[in-house]
Amino acid sequence: MMPDCSPDREREECVYVPGVGFEPEMPGPRRNLIRIYANAVAYALILFLLMQNMTPRLLVLMLRPMYPALRIYNDSFLASQALIERINIASALICYPFPLFTLAAVLRMPVRRAFPAAHVPVGTTLSAVCITLGSSAAGSGLSVLLSSLLAKGGLVPSGPDIPAADTLGMLALTAISTALMPALFEELLFRGVILQGLRRFGDLFALVASTVLFGLLHRNLVQLPNALVTGAVLAFLMLRTGSLRVVMTCHFVNNLIPVILQSAAGAFPVLGSDAVFLIMTGSYLTVGLLGLIGFGVLRPGGLSRLHGEGHRAEGKKYRSFFTSLPMLALVGLLCVMILWDLF
Repeated sequence: MMPDCSPDREREECVYVPGVGFEPEMPGPRRNLIRIYANAVAYALILFLLMQNMTPRLLVLMLRPMYPALRIYNDSFLASQALIERINIASALICYPFPLFTLAAVLRMPVRRAFPAAHVPVGTTLSAVCITLGSSAAGSGLSVLLSSLLAKGGLVPSGPDIPAADTLGMLALTAISTALMPALFEELLFRGVILQGLRRFGDLFALVASTVLFGLLHRNLVQLPNALVTGAVLAFLMLRTGSLRVVMTCHFVNNLIPVILQSAAGAFPVLGSDAVFLIMTGSYLTVGLLGLIGFGVLRPGGLSRLHGEGHRAEGKKYRSFFTSLPMLALVGLLCVMILWDLF
């Protein structure tokens, strides 16, 4: 039975985690604790990958009597865009909850610790959204640079396509699938249970480890720089605000804007894609700078850097975490999937 670590209880079986509070102590030697966490995170993400691979195929089999033309060919759906978005939404609702809640249970994390929801003023939330947009512009610029370098080598990587919606209903479905589902479940998993669980080993370590896994799990080389930059910023904002609602809002707005712009692209036929990219990048960077100023003013000390335990101590933690056998298997699998998609 998990010990009660609430303030009015005895804490002999609990351990104090800086920035988090008292948490139930895990069994076993302390030097092996990081391996326990690495194994648990790796198994949860491997389970998620398996479910994400199998669930759409099972849904297709279930729906085929109603939609005889529905097929999966080369990992792509052959169906109407509306049906594809519904399948994507259903897959997210099935694939994410079980691994993330199982991971929280295995790590013996109380709900309030795994999924923090501190009250944050609206102004601070808006500033965080602006910072996220600015970081997304920086990450997109790195992605474009990487694509250009790969193209010189004869490789033409492709990123995920955002379908253009021609009706309000289709726009709503695309927004739910592309913006709402990732914002909800990716934040619960990466900035929720994974980041909060790893804070036991230091906030800087938790940010870096969870961000690396977040970037790799996108399984797309074009997205990787943007996912790493934006993921790091979201993790930092999570640590500084203590609220998943803030980073969910940031993630949702960041994903929603491209959906809306893609659907409205027909309204700007005179602008080429390069001109739109430059305009959006400049706008995002400007908004991001204003967000940094606002966040610093509204939350004094909120932009202070995270401190580690020294290069040697931090290096030992990363080696212990990323060299556990399940974690090596996960990272190797994700790298193979990234390279497979590239070639």
